[in-house]
This record gives sequence, structure tokens and C-alpha cells, in this order.
Amino acid sequence: MLSRYHVMMFSFIIGLGIAGSYAFPLATWPIPWTVIILILLAALVSGSLAFAGAARFASEMLSCENMRFSRYRGQKTQYRYIFDGVMWWVVIPVKGWNYLKTKINSAGNPGIAILPARLLEQESPYFPVGRVMMYMLTPGAISTLARKRVFGRLFKDLNYAPDGKTDVFFGFASKSLHPDVEHMTGSYELETYAGNLASSAIDLRRVSDDLQTWMKSQLKFWNQIRGSDSAPIVARRERERDEEEER
Repeated sequence: MLSRYHVMMFSFIIGLGIAGSYAFPLATWPIPWTVIILILLAALVSGSLAFAGAARFASEMLSCENMRFSRYRGQKTQYRYIFDGVMWWVVIPVKGWNYLKTKINSAGNPGIAILPARLLEQESPYFPVGRVMMYMLTPGAISTLARKRVFGRLFKDLNYAPDGKTDVFFGFASKSLHPDVEHMTGSYELETYAGNLASSAIDLRRVSDDLQTWMKSQLKFWNQIRGSDSAPIVARRERERDEEEER
């Protein structure tokens, strides 16, 4: 669908051509047809690049502290969450675009952004914000990262191949994270902040007590089965589960 701006520009160009035909009826320029074709090809390429740039600007966006990525939203481009045994990571396909007015898109995302899940802020699914510094990984760094089984499985699921067609960006560290107390300007705000800390301390104590109760029940259960015939089997299963979680 064309906008009013496009209709106005097309009308202006057509009107300018008609006015030129009346003003200069006998004017001719001996230009070779090859030059005309090259000019038209250059105009077509520049127009395509301009259209893709505008489509990226109007598409969904992942904004980080030092980079900003457009995203193509499709069925296979949803977020992925993986756990490496220590922390959760979120994987977001990036560098695609989707122009909704004409239903034209890039049909894919030639980039992958990986960042800690707890550093992803999202008020809407269209414009998430990553509180990280993004860095583009080299093929050597990607192969090193793929040695960890969870990331190797991720690259395999995404059909990643180290052929230079898909870029991998890794996010870590942050320059914008800071304590909320830096925004305090008056004593009344400090009282509110102290109240929030008190409520957080109560919740922390409750969760800690629940964990201690659960741990005591698990230890009691373990002491009960240590003397049974199935104790070696249970111990072996516990050890295999711990090794699997470490992988």
C-alpha cells in the first residue's frame, strides 16, 4: 500500500516530465543505452537498499547498550531460553526485518544474539532492551563456545554453519546498571526505599526458612534409606543426575 507521500512524489515526477516535454520539445541528449541501463540499475539498487533500511527501522527492535538489531517476527524466530548449569541465557534471532504495510520481509534472521536472561527487559514483545554490551564473536570464539554441550545443541537446532552467513553476537557486562538508590533526592524517598528493603528482608527470611525445612526433610529421608538394600542404587542415581546437570 502506497502512502500519501509516495503518491505525491510520483505525481510530481510525472508532472515535471510533462512540463519538460512542452518546455523543451526538441531537446535531445545523445546518451548511449548502456549508460542509461547503468543509471537505472544504480537507482534500483539504491532504492532497494533504502527500502530495506526503512523496513529495518520500522521492524521490531532489540536495543542493547552499544548495538541495535532489527528482528523478523515469524513462527521460528521466537525467544529461546537455555540453562548452562549456572545461569539462564536468552537467544534472540536478529538482523531480519518485516515491513507490515506491504507484507514484505527478509524471510529470516541472519544473526543470533545471546545474552543473560536476567538482563533482558521487555515491556512489550516488539521492543526488548538488553542491559548488556554486545560483541560479535569470531569463528574461533564460536567453536570454543560450542564446546559446552548446551550451546553446541543450540547452534545445531538453529542450523548454524560457520560459513559467514550467520553472525553470532554475545552480550555480557553492562554500563547502565546501577543501584536504585542513586535516584534518591529526598528523605521521603529514602523512607520508601527503606520500607522496600524491609519487605524484601521478610520475604528473604521466609524463603530461607522454607529451604531449610525442605533440606531437613531431604536429609531425614536420606538417613532413612542409607541402611536399606537400595541405598547404593539411590546413590548412583543421585551421582548420575548431578553429572548430567553439570553437563
